[in-house]
Amino acid sequence: MPADESEALLAAVGGRSAGADWIACCGSLPRGPAPECSGVAALAAAVAHGAAAVQPPGSLMPTPADLASAAVTVTGEVPRDRVLTEPVERVEPGP
Repeated sequence: MPADESEALLAAVGGRSAGADWIACCGSLPRGPAPECSGVAALAAAVAHGAAAVQPPGSLMPTPADLASAAVTVTGEVPRDRVLTEPVERVEPGP
């Protein structure tokens, strides 16, 4: 990801989290992501890869078949009164 896009992503996360007590971000982008993978799409890809990376035992690298990209939603419209519940339903990767 070019430096200007990285800076824009950090600025977007900072702007969306203004007033938050804490934020948690995780994930990684695969080497050489598609050119159209920037901004919101890059964040969604990072979340999908991060979620897939913590599923297998040990330190196995996820493959494209491990990704559940359809389960990732990026939005700035999260209600402040939303209650997080347990357990979270696991979404299996699609074909």
